[in-house]
Amino acid sequence: LTISEASQKVSPTSPTAALFSQQIDDPYFSLLPIARPELHQLGECFACAPPARPRRQPLKGVITFFGGAFLGASPDVFYSYFLDLLSKGGYLVVAVPNPITFDHVAAAANLHARATSALDLLQLYGLSSAGISAADVEGLPVYSVGHSNGALMQLLMGSLSTTSRDRLPEASVIIAFNNRPASFAVPYFEQVGPAVVQLAPAIEAFPLTGIALSVAEQALETLQRSSIPLPPGVVRNDLEPLSRFLEQIPPVLGQVRDGVSEFTPPPAETRKLIAASYAVSRNLLIKFSVDTLDETDQLEPILTGRMEEIGGSISTLLLEGTHATPLAPDVSWTVQGAYSPVDAIAQGVKSNALLDIRKLAQEVLAWLDDL
Repeated sequence: LTISEASQKVSPTSPTAALFSQQIDDPYFSLLPIARPELHQLGECFACAPPARPRRQPLKGVITFFGGAFLGASPDVFYSYFLDLLSKGGYLVVAVPNPITFDHVAAAANLHARATSALDLLQLYGLSSAGISAADVEGLPVYSVGHSNGALMQLLMGSLSTTSRDRLPEASVIIAFNNRPASFAVPYFEQVGPAVVQLAPAIEAFPLTGIALSVAEQALETLQRSSIPLPPGVVRNDLEPLSRFLEQIPPVLGQVRDGVSEFTPPPAETRKLIAASYAVSRNLLIKFSVDTLDETDQLEPILTGRMEEIGGSISTLLLEGTHATPLAPDVSWTVQGAYSPVDAIAQGVKSNALLDIRKLAQEVLAWLDDL
């Protein structure tokens, strides 16, 4: 399936296309506020359900989502808009926090355990806070969507699973795959690593590191009362997503201090593992037009060979956007006084970003709907 053939599969009259057509075609949508979607705690994960269903239309399936390095630890903040778009397509989306670590095998096992636990809870109890019963999710297909490092984790989970209990997804959407060595993935890692070893005591004593280590109530209350700017999507009366983001830092510093200099397994071994063992039979690879971090071109021939061995399929899409396109664009731009050229430029940039992420969600949903 070529890129052009895949793009033609989205019919302009399909329900998915209709869902987004008004938003995408409206030249003024950038002026509208973007509400943070309602997310529901599900074990260690977060569930994003379709809007209230007076329609009682059945769910189409369950999507497990894995975000990229660092930001993937708080998908409820940094990927909230993308999750919301996917859920509005009729899917129950389960976002699995993905804390960064140099041990990719351990990370994949941890993510798989979290996702499996969340799926077990859904099967047993449903999601009552969203009006979804266990019967509503019974027998639904489970799909997987991952971005950047989260896409790498998808592939590792699909390659390391060995038993039926592992319950691989029926299909995977792999967005902006990245599997670079630590020296490329972490800027100046080769220079910074030795410095971290020498400065470890001072770094561990740094106030934000202390917050990350203990998430002390007093420290968080101080941030709540302060005027320190917070990341987009983090509200001052709920700093739990920020603490999750900060909690990743001390373990990573500790690994560097202990002499870790490369991911485990290293990229070359990861590619061999995928080529020999990856077991998810239906896959969509998505890459963006402007993305220097993407390694989809290196992954595609590996997966093509593997799919030929197991009788699977692989499709590839090239979309407008950047490596950051799936991240939630929930930064509001407020016009100060008279509308100025700066306001026009800012809203134009925001409009383009929203177009890209909505097109991304539309393509993902259309592909899943067609399975």
